[in-house]
Amino acid sequence: MFHSRSVLLVRLIRGEDIPSEQEATGPYVGVQLLPLNTDTQVFVAYDTTVNVQFQETYEFPLTQSQLSLQTINFNICRYDRFSRRTNVGDVFLALAELGAQGIDITKEVYLCRNIINAEQVGIASYFLSAILSFC
Repeated sequence: MFHSRSVLLVRLIRGEDIPSEQEATGPYVGVQLLPLNTDTQVFVAYDTTVNVQFQETYEFPLTQSQLSLQTINFNICRYDRFSRRTNVGDVFLALAELGAQGIDITKEVYLCRNIINAEQVGIASYFLSAILSFC
């Protein structure tokens, strides 16, 4: 059976109100597809403020049948002044849920989601924006 390969494009736009520690580096975002456990793609911010811009697009090769089974994990981190990795939070985006909500990612889709911070046990007041498309 032949499965046509397509590509999921993930373009990270910005992070808003991302908490910052004194003398910490700008945030970076690791993006991974689960349960495929793809290699983590890393987005690096071009500034160190609480509202950061990203300028990179990553491609994840998938078949149409694999698409709805995937969850995109955006893991937001930064390094403190001692070069220790600090986890800011995560955004989990289940692609099946988007389909259930009538969102068609075969067209370009702009999404903005709350970042979940495990230490604060709940949804934080900071956001991550991304554009997704499957072609």
